[in-house]
Amino acid sequence: MPPAEVRTLLVDDGWRSSDDPGPRLAAGADDRVRELYDRWLLRRRAWAAEENDNAQVRAQYTKLDMLRREAAHRSDTHELVLGAGLLALAAQDRWVVRRHLLVCEVTVTLDTATETLSVALPGTPSWRLEDRDFLAASDGFLTDRSSLAPPEVLVPDAGMQQWLLRWQRSWGTELVPEEGRWDPPQQHEGGDIAVLRLAPAVMLRPRSQTGVLRMYEAIAADLNRAGRPVPDGLANLVVASEPAGDRELPSSGLFPLESNREQRRVLEKLRTDRTVVVQGPPGTGKTHTIANLICALLADGKRVLITSQKDQALKVLRDKIPENLRQLCVLMTGMQRTGTDELTDSLVALSELMATVDESTLEQQIDGLQRQRRDLAGQIRNLTAELRAVRAREYLRHPVFGADQPGLTLAETAQMLVDGRDEHDWIGTLPASTAVAQRQCRPCREVRPADARP
Repeated sequence: MPPAEVRTLLVDDGWRSSDDPGPRLAAGADDRVRELYDRWLLRRRAWAAEENDNAQVRAQYTKLDMLRREAAHRSDTHELVLGAGLLALAAQDRWVVRRHLLVCEVTVTLDTATETLSVALPGTPSWRLEDRDFLAASDGFLTDRSSLAPPEVLVPDAGMQQWLLRWQRSWGTELVPEEGRWDPPQQHEGGDIAVLRLAPAVMLRPRSQTGVLRMYEAIAADLNRAGRPVPDGLANLVVASEPAGDRELPSSGLFPLESNREQRRVLEKLRTDRTVVVQGPPGTGKTHTIANLICALLADGKRVLITSQKDQALKVLRDKIPENLRQLCVLMTGMQRTGTDELTDSLVALSELMATVDESTLEQQIDGLQRQRRDLAGQIRNLTAELRAVRAREYLRHPVFGADQPGLTLAETAQMLVDGRDEHDWIGTLPASTAVAQRQCRPCREVRPADARP
């Protein structure tokens, strides 16, 4: 903020924004005010330069954090990659090719204590060369010259720059390699461009079918090795699943959460099939079903391994499991960010549980809970039978004296009485039970015809 003596003589208030070059001083200011203005203007220019730099950092931080959030939310369909070696081809004032030759998957993590964002490469970066995915001979790319393997470097540096110079030999026309340029090329109006720069960039992009094809090719190459067995899960993708025989699974799943028929059917399928696929859109209960299956299998002494592409999915699943069983879950997440913290916490909790319980006590508790479960199952069967009897009585038809119809249910009888209320209101209140009706009707039977009044 300018000094008070200067502020009153400024022509405008442009000093408030770092983008403004600075307000002018009004004519007629004395030498003292002009000296104060000059000193303040120097300080303001230094502040504006620093503020503009910080604004760019804030904009990049916001953009990187948005990529982090989007990558976590759309990891099933998109991948977060670091691209390097940007090839830019422009003709007739439009981009023909503008894509990185090398990509490597990265993760962006947030330290909530310091609000620091970090871009991390895998422990052993594996760069993918994608030139054949988007280049053809019509672009000047000669496939017969392209025999380079991806560079064995950790980060984009001078070693990768040298690799790009060697890759240039795959180009049949003039291609200008611009060494040391980290900024992406800008299109020049009216001119053609054919340049290659390091220009690294973090990108969130849709997963391509090419990547899936590479994955299957790598799997096929691994399976072609002599003596390599085919995993059952992979074999089931291409051939009919062979019956697994009757597995020793619980006859009645101990599901701690609510379940429906389709969810219980998954457990039934696991008894005979080696692989069961459960699919559905978000919110249809897949995580809920898995939590029930985990509990049922653990209760039967089985061991369960759960894998997921995202750590958050495993944490949500663990939170759905009842707290007593949650202690038996060893969670291995966040290995790249926090080492083995999650694994250590899970193992410590499991060790403490083993040290504080007695096996004989647990067996007694199990016997007691099993008896309680059998008693509750018996009560459920009795209540179900009673309920069915009640429902059967509702559909039982009672004969109507003096009528040709087959009879009326209780609901139809009640509706008939309601419809004929004006005609039959002289009857009064009906007896509360059959016994009461019999007592009320007994005096009527004892009345003789001679006692009737005319």
